[in-house]
Amino acid sequence: MNANFSGKVFFRWQSLALTGALLLAGLVSSPAQTEERKPAPRRASVVLIVADDLGYGDLGCYGQKNIKTPNLDKLAAEGVRFTSFYGGGAAGAQSRASLLTGRNVAHLGEGGGLLPDAVTIAQHLRLAGYRTGFIGQWGLGGLPEGKGFDQVAACLDERAEFDHYPSRLWRYDNVTSFAGDMEFPDNDGGMKITYFPDLFTTSAMNFIANNKPEQFNKYRSFFLCVSYNVPHPKLDLTDIAAYADQPWSTAEKIKAAMISRLDADIGKIRARLEELKLDDNTIIIFTSGNGPHTNGVDPKLQKSAGILRGVKGELYEGGIRVPMIVWCPAKIKAGVNGTAWANWDILPTLADVAWTQPPEKIDGISFWPTLLGKAQTNQHEFLYWEASASGARAVRRGDWKAVSPQAAAPLELFDLKTDSGEKQNVADKNPKVVGKIEEYLKTVRAAPAP
Repeated sequence: MNANFSGKVFFRWQSLALTGALLLAGLVSSPAQTEERKPAPRRASVVLIVADDLGYGDLGCYGQKNIKTPNLDKLAAEGVRFTSFYGGGAAGAQSRASLLTGRNVAHLGEGGGLLPDAVTIAQHLRLAGYRTGFIGQWGLGGLPEGKGFDQVAACLDERAEFDHYPSRLWRYDNVTSFAGDMEFPDNDGGMKITYFPDLFTTSAMNFIANNKPEQFNKYRSFFLCVSYNVPHPKLDLTDIAAYADQPWSTAEKIKAAMISRLDADIGKIRARLEELKLDDNTIIIFTSGNGPHTNGVDPKLQKSAGILRGVKGELYEGGIRVPMIVWCPAKIKAGVNGTAWANWDILPTLADVAWTQPPEKIDGISFWPTLLGKAQTNQHEFLYWEASASGARAVRRGDWKAVSPQAAAPLELFDLKTDSGEKQNVADKNPKVVGKIEEYLKTVRAAPAP
């Protein structure tokens, strides 16, 4: 974090809060309740962290050799690392919509957006008594507070979320009733002073401190979603010292530095939980929306997708299979899980965490038993994706993966058990498998079961 961010700008926010406005970096909520109340049975709090365009192979714990990610590697070693976890789509907004609503792309709105009847994780957990916060890139239409978030610091539109040094941020607080843009003149005219991923991290740490389950908030647990816009292809980070000596292009150095800085941010969030003694009852979930981008960089250089085929925008494994780490040592048994899951499974899983039934009409299945080290009796028969731009569709059924790379193209078939790189199309040798998947595709747009 640069000096300007930690000094003048931060204390400017402080002064605003003290004059009765608000503290953006802290997402301050003044305690409205001070009466004595015994702690209720404590459901776990949740910090859900979503990266953008972080590939399956971009972390050390997934095989990365050149980019340093010690904090996420430690989370993976102490938690559950998933090796067959998928984003909700081949691009960020579609995937985030799927994650928040528990629906696959067949049951999202036009362009992969949020349908009016879709219940988000925040809406569901708020009804269960959780305090809810959203920080980072939104890009889903409407406002986050309209989808269940009590406190918001967000880049709302696509243009803003592509920029790591924007000049404004949407701010909402249900306690102070403030709703409006916060201005950042430090970034006007192309200046690069306040790096928004740093701001997101500071806001996250202060949200955690201000919403700690205690007397002043009636011991309510919290749900915080931090949606980072890195390593998104706006390669504009100015601090690349950690990789300055590498024989790579400047763009490759910036991407590597962005990933390592994101890793450091995760370390800060974990440290805040430990400092406040919340780590024994807070679950950290870390994942990415989709695979690595190709804007100015070559994903093959750092093996950003590992041995997987495909990149962002494609439905081959490299475009949709992503890192997924779940951490809470006091509750979750550490290990590696290879079952196929997708980000629409996170909502029902968190419903289990909150001791509630999940909303109706979702596609997700709770993998909470897996996290507890118990038998997982309920699993997907099919996982489904589509890409609206190309008309591509993809289905996974067991170890079989079928891909139609563009509209009306015949299905290609791959056996992921022996060919995770999707190099050999075996559709002609397995007509029954292809036929079963084709039958499923005829019904995929039917409404999800209640």
